[in-house]
Amino acid sequence: MVGNPSTILTVQIARDSPTALRRISGAKFVKTTTWTFLTLRFVYKVVDKNTGFFQLDYWPRVGGVTMHPETLFSVSGKLAMAGWAMLVFAPRWRWSQRIASVIIPFTLAIFYLALIVLYFAKSPGGFGTLGRVSLLFQNPWLLLAGWIHYLAFDLFLGAWQARQAQHLGISHFLVVPCLLLTFLFGPIGLLVFWAIRSVLRGQLFLDMDRGYRQASGQ
Repeated sequence: MVGNPSTILTVQIARDSPTALRRISGAKFVKTTTWTFLTLRFVYKVVDKNTGFFQLDYWPRVGGVTMHPETLFSVSGKLAMAGWAMLVFAPRWRWSQRIASVIIPFTLAIFYLALIVLYFAKSPGGFGTLGRVSLLFQNPWLLLAGWIHYLAFDLFLGAWQARQAQHLGISHFLVVPCLLLTFLFGPIGLLVFWAIRSVLRGQLFLDMDRGYRQASGQ
């Protein structure tokens, strides 16, 4: 089995109770079942002569392969890198924007949704304080979800910068450093691109001012 499983539940029971698994012989019983999107493992262990416990674990699967956080980390990173490569090296190819601003971010969003549904509700921590955020990210699957969140939004932002540059006639040579900074440091890349756009167009709130004039009929 690839990677460590996540436990759905663990229950300790008295071995002489009506719910005890009396038909299981020996000190341990393991049953693993695999479906397209999920692998389940049922484990029963004897604690002592009076008690035992059963545990239900699961592993998510993608494309028929049982997922480990490192595996999904690698897959999502390569997807994002493909999008960034298109924005840098093929900015005017019509499929570059479709792939970098829609197809790859939406694929990452599906990964993110699956991780949140599977792990968020049963993990300690939260967003109320820095300490609770740190506790939340002790779960490697939720740490991975945070990374995918970062990859999806930064790529979407980079694609917007490339579109804006083409629409406003900004040289791609000026945009490439902004894309690299957005890839590495997110908001810094946005800040640099916004500054370049504002200087070249002579207006800080270009789209906002234009939209206001159109809405007000000016």
